[in-house]
Order: sequence, then structure tokens, then C-alpha cells
Amino acid sequence: CYIMGHSKIGEGSKLGNHITLTNSTDIGKFCTLHDKVIVGGLTTIANGITIGTCAMIGGASKVVSNIPPYTLVAGYPQAKIRGLNIIGMKRNSLDSNSIKAVKRAFMLLRKKSFCQDFAREILLQTEDKHARVFIDFVCKYDVE
Repeated sequence: CYIMGHSKIGEGSKLGNHITLTNSTDIGKFCTLHDKVIVGGLTTIANGITIGTCAMIGGASKVVSNIPPYTLVAGYPQAKIRGLNIIGMKRNSLDSNSIKAVKRAFMLLRKKSFCQDFAREILLQTEDKHARVFIDFVCKYDVE
């Protein structure tokens, strides 16, 4: 992991591999950051939040809900999902078919406001392992 100056990691929080926390990030208590997450400077993550693999959070954001894998998130007073982290997926060696599968799952779930019941339905129809990681996250965690 790469943790820059003045960053704080709360008690009981778990960090995956290859995490980047830029200057003055504040990770709350009992948070989970999966592998390859990037958190921009001056960002605050509330207690108990889970952030999926390869998600990227923009600087000066306030994260108060779970963040699915492969997404771009930014905003204050509440960070919102802005789209997919396509560059991050490419840098992490996802092939074009996997990226298309994640995009398809993202578009379907976004239309249904990341409904867990709908996510369970499309999980059964999805074969790509990266799209399954994305959909499985939505099945397990509340996403806004």
C-alpha cells in the first residue's frame, strides 16, 4: 500500500493490497478497502463503509455509502458514483470483453438504482468473473 502524509486509518479497518491513500485521507472505523483502491486527498470515509476493488474516489469527497468495484466516485457533502474507472480496469489488465461485461452490468444496475434483488437475477446470467465481482458486491452491500 502507498499511504501519504497525514492520513488516518480508523480502528478495525482492513486494507487490501496495492491501496493508495493520498494526503490527509481519513478512513473511519471498521471500514474495508478491497485491493487496488485509490482514495484522493482530503477525503473522509465514514465508519463501516466497504469499498470494492479498483474503485477510485476523487479528492475532497465525503463517502457515506458503500462503493462498488471498478467505479469512479466523487463529491461533497456526499460522494456519488460518477461512472466506471475504465482506465483503472485497463491498468489492472482487464481485457476488453471483461470491461464490456462490467459496463453492461453497471448500466443495468444503475437503471434499477442498484437494487439487490435485480442484481441477484443478473448475477445468474453473467459469466465474466469481473462483472460477477461487481454484481456480487451489489448483492451483498447497500449501494446508493
